[in-house]
Amino acid sequence: MSTISRVTASVAAVGVTMLAAAGALLASPVAAQADPTADETPGKLLLMLDASGSMKAKDPSGLTKIAAAKKALTSVVGALPADAQVGLRVYGATQPGVAPGVKPPAKACTDTQLVAPIKTLDKPGLTKAINGFAAKGETPIAYSLTQAMKDLGSTGKRNIVLVSDGEESCVPDPCPVIKKLVGTGIDLQIDTVGFGVNAKARQQLQCIATAGKGTYYDADNSDQLAASLTKLSQRAIRQFTVSGTPVKAAVRPEDAPQLTPGQYTDTFTTGEAARYYRITRAAGSTTMFSVTARPGPNPDDYNTERLAVSLGLPDGTECASESGLRFGGRGSVVTAVRARGPKKADDTEPCHTATELIAKVTREKGAPGAVPSRCS
Repeated sequence: MSTISRVTASVAAVGVTMLAAAGALLASPVAAQADPTADETPGKLLLMLDASGSMKAKDPSGLTKIAAAKKALTSVVGALPADAQVGLRVYGATQPGVAPGVKPPAKACTDTQLVAPIKTLDKPGLTKAINGFAAKGETPIAYSLTQAMKDLGSTGKRNIVLVSDGEESCVPDPCPVIKKLVGTGIDLQIDTVGFGVNAKARQQLQCIATAGKGTYYDADNSDQLAASLTKLSQRAIRQFTVSGTPVKAAVRPEDAPQLTPGQYTDTFTTGEAARYYRITRAAGSTTMFSVTARPGPNPDDYNTERLAVSLGLPDGTECASESGLRFGGRGSVVTAVRARGPKKADDTEPCHTATELIAKVTREKGAPGAVPSRCS
């Protein structure tokens, strides 16, 4: 994985982070100047791992997925600070799975356990919990996340990092359940990692991350999984800070500054014109551009904050777009957009093959003044 650098400025700051990892380019903008009203207490982190039967399959390194996941989680635990508040929940670890197309029994759809309650980091105890289960059953994602909400309690900053190698097996679509869970404006972020997933599972996990104001990552092997989990876990438990290389987005795409993999800070003001960056993409790679901002209250408009981002071609063709919305509360605003690389060797779609992309950022709505943000 390449090293990470960042982006910030003044008035309404949002930063931009780009990370090149395993053929994927990640970019994510941030802001400057801390909000004195913001809660700087590190949050509670719940790691969630898929222990369904499909995790017995091997990843490209030759390890089973469950072994690779345990290896990655053990690495993550070893890097966490001593005062981290962290726990582990697994699902699919105790009840046998069923054949494809067969409806799972009720017991399989409630098969989830908090194997390590959230508390100050106990590295030996958490490592023992990681190694204390085997891959076995179904994938009850929605039910497991519902239980996870109880694990995290009702106050403070709460973070879930969920790893799955497959789609939900007990409800048609877990995303509506998650949207309902997080729809009350609570300070919760859900990040997801797809471990060698298919298109349907990826879509579900992306939807969960979007609904949970988080980020989705792909991982194909243990090293990629460990990199993603380390980044997400450290982001969840560290105090809010901003650092990086200052950069100024241009008001015209043709004048956009060139960004290489790294992390940067810049500023965006509510209602100003869209601004642009230019991103070089390695041939065959996927580019993800995400914005994480932590703005102050906006009492004049129900505390609403909206950041919009898109990736497109230099000729103006839009490849992908997304917006992050905060309504009520004082949590972060997260939005991420992804321009995928070629799906097949003969894929000639310009948005999949272009080696140069234009990132567009607009702060469409929000409080005036500086916007404290954190790259993610």
